[in-house]
Amino acid sequence: MNQRLCLVISIHVRDGKRAEFEDFERRVQSILANHGGRLEQRLLGAGGDEPDEIHVVSFPDEAALSAYRTDPGYTALAGARSDAIRETSMLVTTVAPPFSAAPLDETLRIVGVDHVFLSVTDLPRSEKFYDGVMTALGFRKVENELAGDRHAHYLNPSLQLTIRPARSDERADPHRAGLHHLCLQASDERGVDEAHARLTALGVSATPPRIYPEYNSDYYATFFEDPDGIRFEIVAWTRLRQSSRT
Repeated sequence: MNQRLCLVISIHVRDGKRAEFEDFERRVQSILANHGGRLEQRLLGAGGDEPDEIHVVSFPDEAALSAYRTDPGYTALAGARSDAIRETSMLVTTVAPPFSAAPLDETLRIVGVDHVFLSVTDLPRSEKFYDGVMTALGFRKVENELAGDRHAHYLNPSLQLTIRPARSDERADPHRAGLHHLCLQASDERGVDEAHARLTALGVSATPPRIYPEYNSDYYATFFEDPDGIRFEIVAWTRLRQSSRT
């Protein structure tokens, strides 16, 4: 199996340019996704002589990385990049498999969920809900028509969530065969807290973030539902959840 190309990028942000840096990175993410790129990890550094941030970014291959670097949308941001970033250094490598007691299948390895389609009973009502929620969670929206039905797609660099019209007016039942709930992953507990704050500001009834020891000792999450009763969860990517995947 071809391994994804991995870039470890150390970034020094110019003094007083944190807001400009955040804006630059937000604009870059959609261009990155257009070429199969993913921001796998964003780590905060100590600053000073040490990097302010370390980004782990992956691409399908060298061709995808080259296409990203020469994308007119990216090259147009050269001035914004120079204004916000003082210095970068980069290590280019490939992703190694995790250490594991069980042998890994090198012929086929599923690395994530690509997209999820949800059927909703009232598309305009649900679209109003998802427009607010998914924008607050950092997704952008694309619309099109498939098989005669309008679909609303919400995308970020790692996931596509789509809503489409249901063919019945039954509400979701998590205990019937099918989807029980959909869990989105935040990078840490602070991300779960921020998601909860943004959701409640929209009027969404999300549970207060807390530890759920019945799942594991550092399982930190918030829960909410859409207008059809489809259950959502946002969980922190914590140490125990990472160790359980290796």
